[in-house]
Amino acid sequence: MNPSVSQFEPKKKVFCFNWLKNEDFKHWVVPIPNSKNLCKCSACGKTLSCGKSELQKHASSFKHQKNIKLKASNKTLTALMTKANNEKAEQLKHEKAVKKAEIVIASYIAEHNIAFSNVEYLA
Repeated sequence: MNPSVSQFEPKKKVFCFNWLKNEDFKHWVVPIPNSKNLCKCSACGKTLSCGKSELQKHASSFKHQKNIKLKASNKTLTALMTKANNEKAEQLKHEKAVKKAEIVIASYIAEHNIAFSNVEYLA
């Protein structure tokens, strides 16, 4: 092979794991497991060739910026389920407290032989 021809072949860029710490990329760039020359945008689902300039160009695209905004505004399923579980737990806690109060009042009435006609005003 002619050495002068090989000098003009572009060098393939390799994924840099420091991008996962970089504020500009860390929220959306994902390495592709069996490829050192490709990565993926988690917001767009697009496969990109590795290289900082390629990532910066993709990050400035309209589609990517729109997808990042949508991703930021979406709540995770876990957050939604946690909120629903907390509300359900609060409701069950309240119901348990009501039942306990009813039992305490009924026990008091029975223990002190209070006539039911005298207890009507409690209802």
